[in-house]
Amino acid sequence: MGITKNDPLKSERFYKDLSSVMKKRKGQDVIIIGDFNAKLGTKDFPSGPVGSFARGVRNENGEMLHDWLADHTYNAANTFFKHKASHITTWEGILHNRKVFNQIDYIALPSCRHQAMMNDRSYNNFTVGTDHLLVLVTLHQGAGPQSGKGTPKVSKTGGKELLKLRLRKAQIRQKLSQVKPEKIPHLKRERNRQHFADPHAADINKTPPGFIKLPSDKEVTTVVKKLKNNNAPGPDMVKSEDIKIQDPKTIRKDLNDMIRTKVSKLTNGYLVTIGKPGKDPKDPSSYGPVNLLSTYRKLLSPIILDRISDIVDETMSPSQFAYHRGTSTGDIVLIHK
Repeated sequence: MGITKNDPLKSERFYKDLSSVMKKRKGQDVIIIGDFNAKLGTKDFPSGPVGSFARGVRNENGEMLHDWLADHTYNAANTFFKHKASHITTWEGILHNRKVFNQIDYIALPSCRHQAMMNDRSYNNFTVGTDHLLVLVTLHQGAGPQSGKGTPKVSKTGGKELLKLRLRKAQIRQKLSQVKPEKIPHLKRERNRQHFADPHAADINKTPPGFIKLPSDKEVTTVVKKLKNNNAPGPDMVKSEDIKIQDPKTIRKDLNDMIRTKVSKLTNGYLVTIGKPGKDPKDPSSYGPVNLLSTYRKLLSPIILDRISDIVDETMSPSQFAYHRGTSTGDIVLIHK
């Protein structure tokens, strides 16, 4: 694609043709890969289809590419992952007798595929007849929209609403960076006061949708099978072995009665200390705290977790590995290598 300032009409025709192609492929899951001769950069702050790790300063071609991605709800995948500069660069060349490193090649994915992105970087250890580097994206198998007819569905937290939230978050961070550190606690207290004074603010005592339904026999049976034996009981003084020999319907009835009456056994625990081997028993730091929870709470917690896991997965960043289902912190080491 030509340079905008030399031939702006050429760039306009390019994006117009690309839009026409996308219109013909409506309903298909299209991934766009290529040399856009555009520097997206981060400009003042990351927003919308551009992540926090775009290289350089956005140029005119970058503005046009950014606008096209935003209009078509696409993300530039290789701007969302933090890597060293050589793994962000996609083009190396000589300009005015000096070596230049730019990011002008991109892999564009639909925003509904954002959660499927595991990693994206360039590789410069390939001997090929071009000054462009290989760009590789890693997608989570099975993530994203289901294949088949019809336009892929964008998650409730995706699309334009998510882009607005990201932009708002970036703006807030920018403002906070200009505030004196000692004033931040005061601003947070004021924000909390305004939030809870707002009649439209969420009622924290109201049960959220999806949790009104009490645990079913199937849910209780599933979690009972996963209980571990030989564990110390909590305030309910019920052992896992005692639960396993009971009728699941009886367990469900007892659990639902506790939920309705808000029995404290579900929220309380016994805090005990266990001495560390080889440590001075007179030193308080020689002991580790252990909270013994009730067995009925151990039944309820995985039921709630199973119900919210899909919602949580949609809202978590693809760069979040800890406490993220299907990933582990060890993945970060593999990606870095």
